[in-house]
Formats: sequence, C-alpha cells, structure tokens
Amino acid sequence: MIYSITDIPAQWRWLMWLNPMGGTIEAYRGAIMGTTIDYTAWAISTGAAVICLVVGLIYFARAERRFADIV
Repeated sequence: MIYSITDIPAQWRWLMWLNPMGGTIEAYRGAIMGTTIDYTAWAISTGAAVICLVVGLIYFARAERRFADIV
C-alpha cells in the first residue's frame, strides 16, 4: 500500500478496505502522522481477514484427509 487511501476516489475506497492489511496500514499512518484513524476501514479490513481465516480453516479441514496423499 504505497498510496494513501485519500488518493483513491471515494466510490472505490471500499475495495481498498477489503484488503486485510489496508485498514491496519491506514491506522498506522494515522497514528504516525497524527491524523484521525478510520475505525470503519479498520473494522472492514479485520472482518475480511477473519472471513479469509475461517474459509481457509474450513478448506484445510476438508482437504486434510487427502493432503498427505498428494504431498
């Protein structure tokens, strides 16, 4: 995330928030630069990370039976 989220048009910012690290990086930027932290963006990014974790765990649990045979 090289560019600040303010450089992205407002209609497309929600896509940046879906990045699991997007909200966290913007929160760090806000803390370092002394600007306000967008907790909505951070919550959306955290939610996306949790969803990825849950989907990954479900997939691994289903693929685990065949995993040793493939590797």
